[in-house]
Amino acid sequence: MAVQQEQAKSKSSICSILIRVSVSAVLLLVIFLRMDVGSFLELLRNVDKTLLFYTFLFYLGTIFWAGFRWKVMIHPLVSDVRLWDTVSFYFVGFFFNNFLPTSVGGDVMRAWGVGAIYRKMKESFASALIERLLGLYATLFVAICAIPFAGINTNSIIITVLVMLFFVVLFMVFLFSNRAVGFLLRILYKIRFLRKVSDTLESFVETVRVYRSRRKTVFYGFLISVVYQFLLILEVYLVSLSLGMNVPLIVYLSVVPIVWVISFIPVSLNGLGLRELGFSVTLTQLGYASENAVAVSLMVWFVGLCASVIGAVIFAVRKIKK
Repeated sequence: MAVQQEQAKSKSSICSILIRVSVSAVLLLVIFLRMDVGSFLELLRNVDKTLLFYTFLFYLGTIFWAGFRWKVMIHPLVSDVRLWDTVSFYFVGFFFNNFLPTSVGGDVMRAWGVGAIYRKMKESFASALIERLLGLYATLFVAICAIPFAGINTNSIIITVLVMLFFVVLFMVFLFSNRAVGFLLRILYKIRFLRKVSDTLESFVETVRVYRSRRKTVFYGFLISVVYQFLLILEVYLVSLSLGMNVPLIVYLSVVPIVWVISFIPVSLNGLGLRELGFSVTLTQLGYASENAVAVSLMVWFVGLCASVIGAVIFAVRKIKK
């Protein structure tokens, strides 16, 4: 019976990956059919490889900064956590993002890794959740601050950012609301086969709520997240420069947050296809060619893919040590 269940899980996992690969492939095909492929290939052929290499090194630095952010956020729950652990498992998370629906899948892997080391799984996942929410909030905050200076008059972009920010804030309010969470738990508890889920969720939410009394930690986490999002967008700008494009940094600060949030939708492989669609739609609305937008997006993905190899090595080494 156990073997059959394991086989069923394996088939389900393979099927899920194939579906996501198919979605990514279809999205990319549609995008390529609607753009000048010749100009796109010309951009890739003329890429400044030296600048791209320095951009790769810069990107590695942003991952170290992300690991530092997680150490700050997890400290109230796991006080003895080491910076090396948060940084190294951030790399591991980036590696697993290549096979999972969105970057949230990588969050699960890094939270599992640190949770297993310190035997505080619930606390590790709670910190990863709050960190992710702060990251989303900081991402959209950067866009709101940048849009007025970018001279963007496209209402669809402005409205999209505001709607995304509204839902992120709404979820955080729900998470910290005793009444709202209590109502949900009561509903789950009334359903017999969901009672265990209700108990687990209640325990997890109580762990998350530790942050209600850790306002300084949350505030510092937010500030670090703002810097982190700026660094990630700066990486996109550097990739753009390596392709010989002259899109102002302020434009990327305005539209890249939208693309990041869109890529969280768990229908493709690591956001591949969705991310390119997001870049194409937002930048073409501002007068930039679709092939330029897609070239930037795919090159950013390539830089991330190269960096994720480090995560594979770390995962293999740490697994052997265990």
